[in-house]
Amino acid sequence: MKVGMDGVSLGAWAFEGLDDDSEFTVWDVGAGTGLLSLMIAQRFPSCEVYAVEIDGDAAKEAEGNFVGSQFSDRLHCVSGNIFELAETLPLPDAIVCNPPYFRDSLASPDQIRSTARHQASLGSDSAMALASKYLSTGGKLALILPYEAGDRLDFLAAVNSLSLERRVDLVSVEGKVPKRTLWEFVKGCQGKNLCGALTVKNSAGTYTDEYYNLTNNFYLDK
Repeated sequence: MKVGMDGVSLGAWAFEGLDDDSEFTVWDVGAGTGLLSLMIAQRFPSCEVYAVEIDGDAAKEAEGNFVGSQFSDRLHCVSGNIFELAETLPLPDAIVCNPPYFRDSLASPDQIRSTARHQASLGSDSAMALASKYLSTGGKLALILPYEAGDRLDFLAAVNSLSLERRVDLVSVEGKVPKRTLWEFVKGCQGKNLCGALTVKNSAGTYTDEYYNLTNNFYLDK
């Protein structure tokens, strides 16, 4: 299973304020091969995770990864379009999404990559609309987006009854400008509006203590 910085960062950071032992339901929308679902299941021992993935091959790989994990009884892989399947799933208390970043680009000529990555299938607009419709009051949406996407999120949040809970700008290397931002919104109530930054690697190319402490539970060589 391919593991990237975006997915690991989001999976380790999302839903910090939730009780580790509380029972709740999470939708992982656009789950790919299941990285986020596995991380959320590891962090929250009593949660149920529904991983929804439109690409059949990726969904099969996710299912295999779930079966081989110690959290298999709480991980549910659903293959198909979330907009067609949402009414069949248990209502979520939280939604996590690592959407594609290609709103203004042409679809990839490779249909698999096109389905998995093109913003026409799933984007921040769609994730917020899902959160608005299906989350209960107090439910949370967590996602990671390009840094420059932040200019329009305030508007999208407002029209979808979402309020900013936390925002963290990800700096890949010390001294560089942020390239990604972690976002967490809460539905139907005033969020905490906490904003900050997180540097992944220092100028020497090693992980910062802050980033290591966030993610080290998910690496075998920690």
